[in-house]
Amino acid sequence: MNKKSLWLTFIMLAIFILGSCALAAGQDERPVGQYMTLVDENNQIILQTGSQVYKGDEYISADNSRYKVVEVVGRTARCVYKGKETMPEVGYNAQKSAWYFKDTAIPAVSGKKATVAIYHTHSDESYVQ
Repeated sequence: MNKKSLWLTFIMLAIFILGSCALAAGQDERPVGQYMTLVDENNQIILQTGSQVYKGDEYISADNSRYKVVEVVGRTARCVYKGKETMPEVGYNAQKSAWYFKDTAIPAVSGKKATVAIYHTHSDESYVQ
């Protein structure tokens, strides 16, 4: 199997696995009109979502503020602010058509089985009308 076929197989398998996980996660959706409200220490709304929220869940907002759910009462999840998440700087190499991390201090793993992490930023959104 050539390298291109191997990557295509890997991508198709990843899509299948992620799709299966999304279907399983769908069981945690709240009934229509029964959304969860996440609030901070000042009772300010951080987020409203149609997904069930649990104690220990974490949420990173659009401005990279990180919150942790410390209590769930009914449809309200009380959160504490955990600080700002630092995101790596990335660049785009047009010649290779690829994104890369600008910080070269990220160590490469050698002598171990490769691990791939896939992060979806919009995997389960819902909106309140």
